[in-house]
Amino acid sequence: MRACVCVWQVRLGRVHGVSLAGVTGCVPLLTIGPCSVGPGPEEKSSLIAPDGVCVYIDPLTSLIQQQVVLTVAIHRPQVSIVQGDGFSWLGYPEDTEPSSRDLFPGLTQDAQALGSADAAPSSAVGTQDQPEGEGEGEGGLPPVAVGRVSLSEGQVAVLVQSERVPRYLEGVRGSLTLGKHYR
Repeated sequence: MRACVCVWQVRLGRVHGVSLAGVTGCVPLLTIGPCSVGPGPEEKSSLIAPDGVCVYIDPLTSLIQQQVVLTVAIHRPQVSIVQGDGFSWLGYPEDTEPSSRDLFPGLTQDAQALGSADAAPSSAVGTQDQPEGEGEGEGGLPPVAVGRVSLSEGQVAVLVQSERVPRYLEGVRGSLTLGKHYR
C-alpha cells in the first residue's frame, strides 16, 4: 500500500495483528509493517521500520481528552537524518530556503489562525462559533490523535552537508510526547 501524506512518501506493510484487548493499552491494538516514511522533495530525511509499527491506545488520556489518544511504538527503526542544502535540519533554522519546515501542511495555518485569534480583543475571545461536528471524527466517531512516539533499538545515520559518509548511532532509544496530540 502506498500513500502520499504531506510531502513525504509513506509505505505501509500488511496488518499483522488486531487485538480487541488493545483497548486496555496493555497490548498493541494494531501491528502493521514493514513501514517507511520519506524522503520528500525538500526534506531528505527518512524512517524505515522493518519490524513494523505497534499502535497502542492510551485509555486514561483518551478519557481525559475525550478523544482516542494513540501511542506509536517502533522497534529497531532505521532513521536517516540528512542536513538540507541551506545547512538546515528538518527545516530549522527558519531562515533557510527552500524550507522543509512545513512537514504537516495545514498545521502551520491552524497555528497562524490561532495566533490571529489571540491578537483579537479580549471580548471576542471564545465568541467564535465552532464548525458543526468539531470535536468529532468522521461519522460521529471520536477524534483520533497521536500522543507519543517511542523508538527502541534504533539505528540513526546522520549525514552532514560537507561530509560524504554518514555518522552512525546504534541502540538508540527514546520517546517523544506530542503536547497538542497530532490528529
